[in-house]
Amino acid sequence: MRQFAYVAFAGGLVLAAVVPAGAQQSTRPAEPGAFTAAERARLDRGDLVVRRTTSVVRGHKMVGGSAWIRVRRPPQVVYRAATDYARWTRFVPRATEARLVANGRNVLVRHAYGPVDARYELRVRAQQQTHDVSFTLDPSRPHTIEAAWGYLRVRPYESGSLLSYGVMIDVGDGLVRTLFEGEVHRWALRVPAELRRWVESREASRRYGR
Repeated sequence: MRQFAYVAFAGGLVLAAVVPAGAQQSTRPAEPGAFTAAERARLDRGDLVVRRTTSVVRGHKMVGGSAWIRVRRPPQVVYRAATDYARWTRFVPRATEARLVANGRNVLVRHAYGPVDARYELRVRAQQQTHDVSFTLDPSRPHTIEAAWGYLRVRPYESGSLLSYGVMIDVGDGLVRTLFEGEVHRWALRVPAELRRWVESREASRRYGR
Protein backbone atom coordinates (compact mmCIF):
# COMPACT_ATOMS: atom_id res chain seq x y z
CA MET A 1 0.00 0.00 0.00
CA ARG A 2 2.87 2.39 0.71
CA GLN A 3 4.01 2.25 -2.93
CA PHE A 4 0.56 3.17 -4.20
CA ALA A 5 0.41 6.09 -1.78
CA TYR A 6 3.20 7.77 -3.71
CA VAL A 7 1.09 7.71 -6.88
CA ALA A 8 -1.68 9.48 -5.05
CA PHE A 9 0.29 12.35 -3.63
CA ALA A 10 3.70 12.55 -5.26
CA GLY A 11 2.88 16.07 -6.38
CA GLY A 12 1.95 17.08 -2.86
CA LEU A 13 5.06 15.85 -1.11
CA VAL A 14 6.85 19.09 -1.76
CA LEU A 15 5.06 20.91 1.01
CA ALA A 16 6.41 18.41 3.48
CA ALA A 17 9.86 19.69 2.82
CA VAL A 18 10.66 23.05 4.32
CA VAL A 19 13.43 23.18 6.91
CA PRO A 20 13.17 25.34 10.04
CA ALA A 21 15.51 28.31 10.25
CA GLY A 22 18.86 27.26 11.65
CA ALA A 23 18.41 23.55 10.92
CA GLN A 24 20.33 21.59 8.28
CA GLN A 25 21.97 24.78 7.03
CA SER A 26 24.59 22.89 5.04
CA THR A 27 21.99 20.99 3.05
CA ARG A 28 19.44 23.73 2.44
CA PRO A 29 19.04 24.68 -1.26
CA ALA A 30 20.86 28.01 -1.48
CA GLU A 31 19.28 31.22 -2.67
CA PRO A 32 21.23 32.67 -5.63
CA GLY A 33 23.54 35.61 -5.20
CA ALA A 34 22.28 36.82 -8.56
CA PHE A 35 20.12 35.45 -11.33
CA THR A 36 21.67 34.78 -14.72
CA ALA A 37 20.55 36.95 -17.61
CA ALA A 38 18.41 34.08 -18.89
CA GLU A 39 16.82 33.54 -15.48
CA ARG A 40 16.11 37.24 -15.08
CA ALA A 41 14.43 37.27 -18.47
CA ARG A 42 12.28 34.32 -17.46
CA LEU A 43 11.27 36.04 -14.22
CA ASP A 44 10.39 39.23 -16.07
CA ARG A 45 8.18 37.21 -18.43
CA GLY A 46 6.44 35.71 -15.42
CA ASP A 47 7.90 32.24 -15.95
CA LEU A 48 9.01 29.82 -13.25
CA VAL A 49 12.80 29.66 -12.72
CA VAL A 50 13.99 26.26 -11.50
CA ARG A 51 17.34 24.92 -10.28
CA ARG A 52 17.18 21.18 -9.59
CA THR A 53 19.66 19.31 -7.41
CA THR A 54 20.31 15.95 -5.76
CA SER A 55 22.42 15.17 -2.70
CA VAL A 56 23.10 12.51 -0.07
CA VAL A 57 22.57 13.68 3.52
CA ARG A 58 23.04 11.33 6.50
CA GLY A 59 22.33 8.34 4.30
CA HIS A 60 19.30 9.91 2.63
CA LYS A 61 19.27 10.35 -1.15
CA MET A 62 17.56 13.72 -1.53
CA VAL A 63 16.00 15.26 -4.64
CA GLY A 64 14.72 18.79 -5.00
CA GLY A 65 16.25 22.21 -5.50
CA SER A 66 15.01 25.79 -5.64
CA ALA A 67 12.42 27.69 -7.66
CA TRP A 68 11.38 31.34 -8.05
CA ILE A 69 8.42 33.12 -9.61
CA ARG A 70 6.96 36.62 -9.77
CA VAL A 71 3.55 37.16 -8.20
CA ARG A 72 1.29 40.12 -8.96
CA ARG A 73 0.42 40.62 -5.31
CA PRO A 74 2.32 42.30 -2.42
CA PRO A 75 4.36 40.13 -0.01
CA GLN A 76 1.87 40.34 2.84
CA VAL A 77 -0.89 38.96 0.61
CA VAL A 78 1.23 36.06 -0.66
CA TYR A 79 2.31 35.29 2.90
CA ARG A 80 -1.30 35.21 4.10
CA ALA A 81 -2.16 32.71 1.38
CA ALA A 82 0.88 30.55 2.15
CA THR A 83 -0.03 30.37 5.85
CA ASP A 84 -3.74 29.73 5.35
CA TYR A 85 -3.15 26.06 6.07
CA ALA A 86 -6.75 24.91 5.63
CA ARG A 87 -6.54 26.10 2.02
CA TRP A 88 -3.35 24.32 1.07
CA THR A 89 -5.72 22.06 -0.81
CA ARG A 90 -5.99 24.86 -3.38
CA PHE A 91 -2.36 24.56 -4.47
CA VAL A 92 -1.01 21.24 -3.14
CA PRO A 93 -1.71 18.53 -5.75
CA ARG A 94 -4.07 15.75 -4.65
CA ALA A 95 -4.50 17.28 -1.19
CA THR A 96 -8.02 16.72 0.12
CA GLU A 97 -7.52 17.99 3.68
CA ALA A 98 -5.14 20.30 5.54
CA ARG A 99 -5.55 21.58 9.09
CA LEU A 100 -3.65 22.56 12.21
CA VAL A 101 -3.13 19.84 14.84
CA ALA A 102 -0.89 19.28 17.89
CA ASN A 103 -1.74 22.54 19.67
CA GLY A 104 -1.37 24.52 16.47
CA ARG A 105 2.26 23.54 15.86
CA ASN A 106 1.74 20.84 13.22
CA VAL A 107 -0.19 20.86 9.98
CA LEU A 108 -1.84 17.59 9.02
CA VAL A 109 -2.13 17.02 5.26
CA ARG A 110 -4.22 14.27 3.73
CA HIS A 111 -4.21 12.97 0.17
CA ALA A 112 -6.89 10.60 -1.13
CA TYR A 113 -6.85 8.80 -4.46
CA GLY A 114 -9.16 5.86 -5.02
CA PRO A 115 -8.63 3.41 -2.16
CA VAL A 116 -5.48 5.21 -0.97
CA ASP A 117 -5.67 7.49 2.07
CA ALA A 118 -2.23 8.99 2.75
CA ARG A 119 -1.48 11.59 5.41
CA TYR A 120 1.49 13.16 7.22
CA GLU A 121 2.18 15.99 9.67
CA LEU A 122 4.48 18.96 9.28
CA ARG A 123 6.24 21.01 11.92
CA VAL A 124 5.62 24.60 10.87
CA ARG A 125 7.40 27.83 11.65
CA ALA A 126 5.97 31.03 10.16
CA GLN A 127 7.57 34.46 10.61
CA GLN A 128 5.10 37.18 9.72
CA GLN A 129 7.61 40.02 10.10
CA THR A 130 9.91 38.64 7.40
CA HIS A 131 7.28 36.72 5.39
CA ASP A 132 9.18 33.43 5.77
CA VAL A 133 7.62 30.00 6.23
CA SER A 134 9.60 26.89 7.10
CA PHE A 135 8.45 23.40 7.92
CA THR A 136 9.78 19.87 8.12
CA LEU A 137 8.30 16.41 8.23
CA ASP A 138 7.50 15.31 11.78
CA PRO A 139 9.15 11.87 12.02
CA SER A 140 7.32 11.06 15.24
CA ARG A 141 4.00 10.99 13.38
CA PRO A 142 2.85 8.53 10.68
CA HIS A 143 4.47 9.36 7.34
CA THR A 144 5.16 7.75 3.98
CA ILE A 145 8.41 9.46 3.00
CA GLU A 146 11.81 9.04 4.61
CA ALA A 147 12.96 12.66 5.01
CA ALA A 148 12.01 16.13 3.79
CA TRP A 149 12.70 19.81 4.44
CA GLY A 150 12.76 23.19 2.72
CA TYR A 151 11.53 26.81 2.88
CA LEU A 152 9.27 29.42 1.33
CA ARG A 153 10.11 33.12 1.28
CA VAL A 154 8.29 36.17 -0.07
CA ARG A 155 10.12 39.39 -0.91
CA PRO A 156 9.16 42.64 -2.68
CA TYR A 157 9.95 42.51 -6.40
CA GLU A 158 9.07 45.11 -9.03
CA SER A 159 5.40 46.00 -8.35
CA GLY A 160 4.62 42.72 -6.63
CA SER A 161 6.56 39.88 -4.99
CA LEU A 162 9.27 37.33 -5.63
CA LEU A 163 8.27 33.93 -4.26
CA SER A 164 11.29 31.71 -3.44
CA TYR A 165 10.88 28.03 -2.66
CA GLY A 166 13.39 25.32 -1.75
CA VAL A 167 12.78 21.66 -1.08
CA MET A 168 14.70 18.40 -0.57
CA ILE A 169 12.95 15.02 -0.32
CA ASP A 170 13.93 11.38 0.22
CA VAL A 171 11.11 9.27 -1.21
CA GLY A 172 12.48 5.99 0.12
CA ASP A 173 14.24 3.00 -1.40
CA GLY A 174 13.44 0.14 -3.72
CA LEU A 175 10.53 0.19 -6.16
CA VAL A 176 9.15 3.43 -4.75
CA ARG A 177 12.32 5.29 -5.69
CA THR A 178 12.50 3.63 -9.10
CA LEU A 179 8.92 4.47 -10.03
CA PHE A 180 8.27 7.82 -8.39
CA GLU A 181 11.47 9.72 -7.63
CA GLY A 182 11.48 11.42 -11.02
CA GLU A 183 7.85 12.43 -10.70
CA VAL A 184 8.40 13.84 -7.22
CA HIS A 185 11.44 15.79 -8.43
CA ARG A 186 9.42 17.27 -11.29
CA TRP A 187 6.43 18.24 -9.16
CA ALA A 188 8.43 19.37 -6.15
CA LEU A 189 9.41 22.65 -7.77
CA ARG A 190 5.98 23.43 -9.27
CA VAL A 191 4.53 24.64 -5.97
CA PRO A 192 5.40 28.33 -6.55
CA ALA A 193 3.48 28.31 -9.83
CA GLU A 194 0.47 26.63 -8.23
CA LEU A 195 0.54 29.04 -5.28
CA ARG A 196 0.67 32.00 -7.67
CA ARG A 197 -2.31 30.64 -9.58
CA TRP A 198 -4.28 30.48 -6.34
CA VAL A 199 -3.24 33.80 -4.81
CA GLU A 200 -3.99 35.70 -8.05
CA SER A 201 -7.45 34.15 -8.40
CA ARG A 202 -10.59 36.19 -7.76
CA GLU A 203 -11.54 34.04 -4.78
CA ALA A 204 -8.15 34.49 -3.15
CA SER A 205 -8.19 38.24 -3.86
CA ARG A 206 -11.46 38.55 -2.00
CA ARG A 207 -10.04 36.58 0.93
CA TYR A 208 -6.50 37.99 1.21
CA GLY A 209 -6.69 41.30 -0.63
CA ARG A 210 -4.80 42.60 -3.63
